[in-house]
Amino acid sequence: MAMSTPQDVHVLWHCAELASSEHALVQVRGASMSAEGVAALVLDDQPCDVSYRVDVAALTASCIADVRTPAGSRRIELSNRNGSWTVDGEDAPHLAGCTEVDLGWTPATNTTAIRRLGLQVGQQGTARVAWLRFPELVVEAADQRYTRLADDRWRFESDGFQAEIEADPATGIVRAYGVDLWRAVAWSAIDVDEEIPPRAEP
Repeated sequence: MAMSTPQDVHVLWHCAELASSEHALVQVRGASMSAEGVAALVLDDQPCDVSYRVDVAALTASCIADVRTPAGSRRIELSNRNGSWTVDGEDAPHLAGCTEVDLGWTPATNTTAIRRLGLQVGQQGTARVAWLRFPELVVEAADQRYTRLADDRWRFESDGFQAEIEADPATGIVRAYGVDLWRAVAWSAIDVDEEIPPRAEP
């Protein structure tokens, strides 16, 4: 899935199951994409916020997530360079074969698989992802199947879980996920000319 016009898309998602709200900026530039956001939600019955940035291109992916609760903060870093994954700087051979990052608290990262697979209506495909589970905050490999049901709808399946995703056909950005999971309650798309700005070093 490619776009002729680069866009910056601001989205506000609500998730009933996680009691969360999230403001994300998704920047789409052809085959490359960046997503950064802040989610306010509950972790272990405590108030929590998660800030993150994910950058993906043809053969690379990187992610930094900062998780903050009253008990303290934790940073999680994922990186893929030509198929070699690291988690917090350590080699992660269990992620071999993964092409995407999937963050368990946000639908932002479903967009990378939707775009990479580039399915036509009626087609299905599988993405192997480095899944940062929430609330466990552990990283594992997972196979996720997408079936394109209509111009703006996909069926998502993984490890016995199934949900229907409604996404913007041009960008693949999620508007609705499942029956009572994420909903985009506000949306602003801006056409832009410049490349994705580089991530500031922590």
